[in-house]
Amino acid sequence: MSPHLCRLLLCLPLLLSPGRLDAQEVPKAVLEHIRSVSVSIECSGRCRGSGTLFDKDGETWCLTANHVVDAAEGKQLRVSQYRQDRKAVSINAEIHRRDKDADVALLKLGQGVFGKGAKFYACARPPEIDTPVVHCGSMAGLHHTISRGYLTGRDRQIKELHGGALFDQADFTGYYGSSGGGVFLTDGRYIGMVSAGIVQRIVFFVPVRRMKEVLP
Repeated sequence: MSPHLCRLLLCLPLLLSPGRLDAQEVPKAVLEHIRSVSVSIECSGRCRGSGTLFDKDGETWCLTANHVVDAAEGKQLRVSQYRQDRKAVSINAEIHRRDKDADVALLKLGQGVFGKGAKFYACARPPEIDTPVVHCGSMAGLHHTISRGYLTGRDRQIKELHGGALFDQADFTGYYGSSGGGVFLTDGRYIGMVSAGIVQRIVFFVPVRRMKEVLP
């Protein structure tokens, strides 16, 4: 299966079976935080995918998928944060660093642009299988779309994706626009970034522990 076909399958709502995670298990404040750090990546007026904001040394950065920004070569990228009043704050973004094999790209946004960013999962031991997770992405430009599921696998090697890089696996719903969007624990900590999905409710994401080559 080609990488293009894998990503095309993300266009389908990988639906339809309900997730096991009850919405009540995720505190409202956590969902608000997840939405506040989740952004849309846009090029030529079109939503290309999703991203997650974080801060370091007074700078604001955005993590997204390399294949989201790959098609924007030579064009102006914009990062847009959509707020509760549905008004967008958009700024130009600069591609600072990329890891094509891991499908990760780091965008530099500047100083104090969007406010507080995501909190990273910093434990040496990865989350356990069957841990509840939350994803926030821009489904076909529908910003801040939340889906929920569980961590269902670690260190999956998909030869058709990015030369056999290792991904973690979850069973939340993925869709066109999910690529680059964050995967979070129910306490709001960021554990990874969506790269691709192949069949119903099987989504592969790049875990934080495999982003070291890209992070500032």
